[in-house]
Amino acid sequence: MCSVIADVTSATNAATGIETKKDNRTQEEIDEDNALADRLSLIIEDANEKIVPICEMIRKVSTLLVWLLRLIPDAGVSPAHRKHGGEKRGRP
Repeated sequence: MCSVIADVTSATNAATGIETKKDNRTQEEIDEDNALADRLSLIIEDANEKIVPICEMIRKVSTLLVWLLRLIPDAGVSPAHRKHGGEKRGRP
């Protein structure tokens, strides 16, 4: 089965013009690279776990600010804009 997959991969690469390079690394280097890839993956997953709650908090605060701006009659209107009777910003 593996030889069939290798043959298909080689044929696909040849047809698309992709060159395959022989991996000249030792098994020790491959193991070190795999361990490094695992560590990097854990760091990225940890960062994602921390950033998701922050993004949710930003969305909630943003929604709250929009809601508050709609409650305040002159919110978002500069004095110059008000003087000339301009439309209030942030309102549909």
